[in-house]
Amino acid sequence: MPQNYRHYSEPTLREPIRVITPRIPKSLHESLKAEAHERGVSLNRLCIAKLGEPLAHALSVPTEQSDDAVE
Repeated sequence: MPQNYRHYSEPTLREPIRVITPRIPKSLHESLKAEAHERGVSLNRLCIAKLGEPLAHALSVPTEQSDDAVE
C-alpha cells in the first residue's frame, strides 16, 4: 500500500483525488449531515475523517473468546 490511509491528511497538489459514490440509507445521510453541521465541517470532510479511523476501533472487535467458541 503506497500510504497509510488511517492517518489522513489534506491532499497535496501531487496527490490525485478520487471520487466514490456510496449508496447509504437516507437516515444515515441525515445523521451524518447533522453531525457535520454541529461540528462546523462539510459532509465530505466528516466522511473522510470517519473513513480514516482505524478499522479495529470502528468495528469494536472483542478481544476475548466466548465460552461457546469452537476450537
